[in-house]
Amino acid sequence: MPRGHSLSSDKRSAFVFSLDFGDLDAENQEELLNKLVEIAPNPHGYVREKIRKIDIISCVSGRLYTKIVDIPQDHEEYHVIHVLYFDTSHDYDDKDLTEYSVKASRKLSKMEDLDTLSEANEYIRENGLWLGDIEDLVEDS
Repeated sequence: MPRGHSLSSDKRSAFVFSLDFGDLDAENQEELLNKLVEIAPNPHGYVREKIRKIDIISCVSGRLYTKIVDIPQDHEEYHVIHVLYFDTSHDYDDKDLTEYSVKASRKLSKMEDLDTLSEANEYIRENGLWLGDIEDLVEDS
């Protein structure tokens, strides 16, 4: 992951993933990446449903299960978006959302505890991708 990016210099959004891109076909991978770029400026505006702590975003081919964490800083709002699951079949059982893998659960807990921009930037450097990285993947596809 590029070290030169940060939330403050990279359009105020970053992403952490618990889903395995290898489980998605090329078309769904492309749709997912394009959707992430689209929602980045205002992810809450795309939430169509909430189940417990999970923010569900509609996509053409299904639903994107996420957790959006906001980090307020100097009258700005920064977003760390944890992508949990891309449901292309609309068959995902809502109660299964409470049974995250241990790794996803730990990532989500750490995200919810982020209070400052510097904490968020360090967390993303270790665990995620910046919006600029996602945009580069879209351009390359």
